[in-house]
Amino acid sequence: YYHLTRAREFAIANGAKEVDDHKVTFDVMQPVEAGRSATQDHAFFSSGDMSIHFDASNPRHNVHTATDASVIVHEYGHYVERSLNPRYNSTGTSAEQNEARGLGEGFADFFGNSVLNTSEHALVQHSKYNHEGGIRSSKNTKKYQDIEGKEVHLMGAVFSGMSWDM
Repeated sequence: YYHLTRAREFAIANGAKEVDDHKVTFDVMQPVEAGRSATQDHAFFSSGDMSIHFDASNPRHNVHTATDASVIVHEYGHYVERSLNPRYNSTGTSAEQNEARGLGEGFADFFGNSVLNTSEHALVQHSKYNHEGGIRSSKNTKKYQDIEGKEVHLMGAVFSGMSWDM
């Protein structure tokens, strides 16, 4: 719980006192038990019940995601964002909701990187979003018009890069 406590204290110290208004739960699951395949997310935040889930085993990654600080604080960043703005991607067109999810990924990357004081989201192993120092980096010069397909993690890199520069 060290990294969760660290992320919570960082959020509160930076004005996000709303994180104490909600209860967040944590779950370590087996992909098969959860009815999910190994090709799905290795960790995710569920806004419906304010819960964070980590895969106990996933053949795509060499690390248990519940032990990776960058994954833990990234997923907690989604919780912080939802605590601050409960309707962040629930309205608008499908494209607008997708852009909101992209902002959410960027915020979670930036939040996690700020907590850990690094520009790298460093989950070990390969990913289609692979970056030299980790799977994503907030130290980038990406622009929205350069993102093909408008995938949420790639859109998020634009927001996290801009935020990291500030």
